[in-house]
Amino acid sequence: MKKIFKIFKKNRRGVTIAEVMIAMLVILTVSATVVTLITAFSKSSAKLIIRTNAIALGENSFECFKATDSYSDYLRLMYTVSNVKLSISNYNKITEQVPVDPLDPSQGTKTEIVSESAMLSYDAEKYTVRIYVTFRQEQAWFSAYVFDEKSTSIMTIDNYIKAISR
Repeated sequence: MKKIFKIFKKNRRGVTIAEVMIAMLVILTVSATVVTLITAFSKSSAKLIIRTNAIALGENSFECFKATDSYSDYLRLMYTVSNVKLSISNYNKITEQVPVDPLDPSQGTKTEIVSESAMLSYDAEKYTVRIYVTFRQEQAWFSAYVFDEKSTSIMTIDNYIKAISR
């Protein structure tokens, strides 16, 4: 055993440049692989976060709809809960004159909202959320759709109807 250690002690000259270059090449290869994996994981993680947020917005909009009885209350709650800027299009408001007191027509009439409806939309990086709501005097309708960049539906809540008690 002592002879083996003596041989190593005699032949010990240090590290050659070739050994250093090989070690650096191995370290570089391992580092490049790790960086590539981290980058790929970060990209897929970011996509998953955006997708999850789009689905959460659709689900949150449904919960807001179930909790409210008017279009204005729904919008207020949506802006409070969602923290995103929703685009409103196809807004439609129908009003009619109704008696102030149905038992006493001499009281005159007032303008009352009979129906309000709109399409709300939000476009994330590669996802689109479309929300359709209609509030009428006694009923409300709700539909929500989340689409990916290929227009494939990834979440649907279609034609949910609820009674409104006023």
